[in-house]
Amino acid sequence: MDNLLFKGYVYFYGLSAVILGGLIYLLFYPADIYLYHWLEIINLDKIIHLVRNYTLQAYPYMPEWIVFSLPNGLWAFAYAIIITYLWWSKISPFKYFWLCSIFALGIGYELLQYLEVIPGVFCYYDLFLCLAGVSLGMIMGVNYLNKEVN
Repeated sequence: MDNLLFKGYVYFYGLSAVILGGLIYLLFYPADIYLYHWLEIINLDKIIHLVRNYTLQAYPYMPEWIVFSLPNGLWAFAYAIIITYLWWSKISPFKYFWLCSIFALGIGYELLQYLEVIPGVFCYYDLFLCLAGVSLGMIMGVNYLNKEVN
């Protein structure tokens, strides 16, 4: 397979995870977050609220971790797979900055909430799903990179 195909897989998985996490966030998360104010500014709030009227009927049957923790894990996965794919094999001093940023953003954010350094609610589900997303993203990023080279 050529490397363009592998690059396409990496970006497809990354973008799919971002979109799925965003949809969960938009369609099920409580509407009192800043994102909904931004949607009002760009006139998308009415469409989202119309769709939410249907999706929120499923909310009582969904485990809370899907609504409140899975989007973070999906976003951590997306960041990890793309950054790993782009930087793992590079010979550059910036390589280590970018690879460390995966853990800093994915897991560090949750740990800083636990230490009450930044506002937010620490959650073990968030931490676990971010760790799983980072791990899976890095494994897949390296795997696709190795397949591309061989």
